[in-house]
Amino acid sequence: MRLDEAAKIIEKEKRCVLTDCERPECKNCGLVMDTGEILEALDMAISALKKQEEDRWIPVTERLPEEKDAGILKKLGTNKRSDYVLATVEVEGERMTVMACTYDGKWYWNMEYAFPDYKIIAWRSRPEPYTEEES
Repeated sequence: MRLDEAAKIIEKEKRCVLTDCERPECKNCGLVMDTGEILEALDMAISALKKQEEDRWIPVTERLPEEKDAGILKKLGTNKRSDYVLATVEVEGERMTVMACTYDGKWYWNMEYAFPDYKIIAWRSRPEPYTEEES
C-alpha cells in the first residue's frame, strides 16, 4: 500500500466515524473497508508521522546527535562520537549546510580550521540514499 492510498482510506474512515456510519456497507463512501485495510493504513500514517519527526531540523539548544562508543578513536582521547549528520553552520553572518559530527559533545566539521568562529545552530539525520521506487 502506498502512502497516498493509506491517506484516502483514513480520510474515508474519518468521514464514517464523524457521521456514525454503520458497517459493513458505508452509505457515505460506498466502500466496504475491512479492518485489516484500515489498520494497515493507520500503521502507515503513524510511520509517516514518526519519519517526519525524525527528518526535521533539530536546534542544538534542544539536543545534540546521539553519541556512541568512539572505538579506535579512544586512542586519540575521544570517548564518544556521533554519526555524521547534516548541520546548519553560521559563519560570518551566512548560513550553509555541511556534514558534521560530534566528538565528546563538541562539534566537528571539515572546514572549521578555515572558519574558527563558526556556530552550528541546527542538525538533522542524513537521508537514505536514493533508490528507484517500485511501481
